[in-house]
Amino acid sequence: MKRAFIIIVVGVVVGFLSVPSLHAQSWLRDEGQWFLSARGSYQQARDAWNEDGKRSSYDSTYHKGELGVYAEYGAQERVTVVGKLSAPYVDDEKNDTSFGLGDLGAGVNLGILHDTPVIGVLQILATVPLHDPSIDPELGYGAAGAEINALISSTFSVAEVPAWLDLSGGLRYFFSSRWDSWHGSAVFGLRPTPKVGFMVTGDAVWDSEFFRKRNNDEKERRLSLGFAPVYELSEYTSLTGGLEYDVWGRSVGQGITFHMGTQLTF
Repeated sequence: MKRAFIIIVVGVVVGFLSVPSLHAQSWLRDEGQWFLSARGSYQQARDAWNEDGKRSSYDSTYHKGELGVYAEYGAQERVTVVGKLSAPYVDDEKNDTSFGLGDLGAGVNLGILHDTPVIGVLQILATVPLHDPSIDPELGYGAAGAEINALISSTFSVAEVPAWLDLSGGLRYFFSSRWDSWHGSAVFGLRPTPKVGFMVTGDAVWDSEFFRKRNNDEKERRLSLGFAPVYELSEYTSLTGGLEYDVWGRSVGQGITFHMGTQLTF
């Protein structure tokens, strides 16, 4: 198999970078402030796209469950330390299974635009695998890497209804055999009541030859759309759930992902 489901892990990571709440994400914490998020997801796929973008069916269904945690800590004004960890279970279309820790990521968010209607952040992350890179099916990237992202957020109103928009995008680079990729996501949210809101999400990933030339013509690309309601328990805690559906791709599986999560600020 052509690493058809690397995109699932990427999608989860993008989800962590766009942690949902009832307002736009600044991605910056006040000095000494913590933000914690826990998320569980389940993904299944019966179909896949080939390198030409044509869809075909598997003989068996691909399943993946994953638990993940994400944390931010305000180290200084305009400097927030971030970290994330995943623990996946994979049952692939060949009925092979894997379970264990996935990838560990750590880095910093640097405030570029702050105390303005639009918040801009430069994010620098490093990722290392906590599993055997040769394990099949894969539990993560299987290679050490680094990425740089631009994160932008804003809160505003639509017809007097509070709304927010979060945008993120960047380049992921791996130090070994896995190929680099561009990725981006968008989250548009509305809050019709003080406690309840909902979000429409989109994310995309596509392979890159920015640093290196690929040794084949396979193009691993994916575009997905999603919907997620959010409920704010208090000023510091919120719950979310929802789904994401892959609408287009190349050399990747097509599936639907269900997820639930909670967030805590203190």
